[in-house]
Amino acid sequence: LLKAKYYPRGNLLDTVFSSNSSVVWKGIVHGLDLVKKGIIWRVGNGTMIKTWRDAWIPGGHNFRPVTPKRNCRYNRVADFLNEHGAWDVERLREYFWDMDVREILKFRTSPRNGQDFIAWALERSGQFTVRSAYH
Repeated sequence: LLKAKYYPRGNLLDTVFSSNSSVVWKGIVHGLDLVKKGIIWRVGNGTMIKTWRDAWIPGGHNFRPVTPKRNCRYNRVADFLNEHGAWDVERLREYFWDMDVREILKFRTSPRNGQDFIAWALERSGQFTVRSAYH
């Protein structure tokens, strides 16, 4: 019942809370907002990551591209990978500013073309820790 009310699409990261939520839920929202700031997508095949909306660029501004979307028709990170799962450098340079391209090329994609997954950006391991959340 709570899932249907607060995150109907099945993803806790897409929660929607009304302004008249209980004090407990407001506390949960506050904690969740803090956690969302440290979450980043790790690129596998790129199909789940929205290029312009999701946090996926380690070291980038808010983990998102600085480059505005403008007239780019590519909406998923997968659109910037070649058939072998490596970065399509030519396409990156066509649609992203140099500062974003440099940050994107610093990290490798999944050689096995695995599924994208969410990680905690503030720990090298990707695992959430209360200590890193304080930082």
